[in-house]
Amino acid sequence: TTDDDDDDDDDQLFDEDAASLSPAKASQEKSGAQTSTKSPAKEKADASKFIDDQAEDDDIEYDDADIDIPAARRDTHSENSSNKPNGEDDSPAAEENNDVPEEDYFDNHDDHLDMDDRHHNNVSNFSLPPLQPAFAPSSTPIGEPRRILCWNHIGVVTLREDPDTGNNLVDIAFLEAAGLTSGKRPISFTDNIGFIVGALGEQGGMFASDLMEDDDDDEDFDEEFDGLGIMSDMTRSAVKKAKRKKRGDADSAKGSTVYFYRFETFGKVADKDWVVALPDGERVLGCATGREWGAVITSRRLLRLFTTAGIQGPVIWIPGEPVTVVGRGRFVAVVYHRSLSPMQDGTQLLGYSLIDGINGNTIAAGELSSISPGASLTWAGFTDVCALSVMDSDGMLSMLARSPSSDNCSSDTMGHWIPMLDTVGLKKSTSDSFWPVEVYGGKLVCVPLRGGKEYPDPVRRPVTTTLPLRIP
Repeated sequence: TTDDDDDDDDDQLFDEDAASLSPAKASQEKSGAQTSTKSPAKEKADASKFIDDQAEDDDIEYDDADIDIPAARRDTHSENSSNKPNGEDDSPAAEENNDVPEEDYFDNHDDHLDMDDRHHNNVSNFSLPPLQPAFAPSSTPIGEPRRILCWNHIGVVTLREDPDTGNNLVDIAFLEAAGLTSGKRPISFTDNIGFIVGALGEQGGMFASDLMEDDDDDEDFDEEFDGLGIMSDMTRSAVKKAKRKKRGDADSAKGSTVYFYRFETFGKVADKDWVVALPDGERVLGCATGREWGAVITSRRLLRLFTTAGIQGPVIWIPGEPVTVVGRGRFVAVVYHRSLSPMQDGTQLLGYSLIDGINGNTIAAGELSSISPGASLTWAGFTDVCALSVMDSDGMLSMLARSPSSDNCSSDTMGHWIPMLDTVGLKKSTSDSFWPVEVYGGKLVCVPLRGGKEYPDPVRRPVTTTLPLRIP
């Protein structure tokens, strides 16, 4: 009897526990091993939904690695968790954002601050100072009706227009200290080429023209072109080239023309001068001449050396864009840009090469470190002892100091740039300046300019003055 009472008590406790459970769970617990009619996918979805809801209610974090949650649901859950600081956001706007695809959501963002775009705009708005163009020392600008091509220790070369013929006339006036034959008379000759640069040396003057235009023979082909109809410029150029080849002048160069005018000769007068045409498209940017040599720098970054007899010698690559070339005695110096752009304050970054004008050997090379901050090069030349000197736009004269030699203009020792004269303190007004001509006998021979003038008047040669060198 006692055992029956215990069984009745157990049944009563089982019935009470079953009643406390949900009907579905109670029936499942009572049935024991009853098989579920739901598909595995449905069961996983229900399980994941139950876990998510329970985690939100109880603020419990579950490890996705231990629970088999579908990938799509797991991604949505991660986005919702990252967008909800407290893990709860049931607003309609949040539910709407959850339904937007990821690519559309990022395409429709309202953030107008793009750091990359802002950096790009800052770079595009920032402009570096321009590179200094090539120039000829001690010359006046191109385009003037009368201009100075060169003024150095030999003399002055003036280019003026002949009112009768329309061509230019070249006038050469020699200085008393030029070291030439005593009583040398001035020289004048006609410029039939169109000189833009010139230089004077011990044996003669060297001149060069701009690019030779090939439009001079257009009239010869006009009648033939009329019968060919409308054609492009490229086709026209090809037809002209074929026509020139047919008549035997296809190899004619259209680059700059170099002309050497010899002062004296022991041979025939007709053979004392020579002319050389550079290859097609090569423009002369500067020229210089000395004892037994002549040189030009070109737009192709080439230094072309010639003998005074007109024979081309070494052709040397210039390390950067050419700025100027000067020469005296046996030496030729080339100044070039050693950077693609100046410094931010406008200081030109230049280099120099000191070369033997006859054999083309490099004697010295390096940085032209004698440019003041924010300045550019305005003059270069050799002293009477063949020391390379330069002046910048701030009026600072510097010299490449080399060890002395028994024979002037023959030392091959490298040196350092030393400031030799600061002309700023010698000005009477801030608008005054000094236009250098040469350095002779420890003094700077120059033309004083007043009232903001940048160069002297070529019509009447002004009087020069000398400034003793003094290290600042």
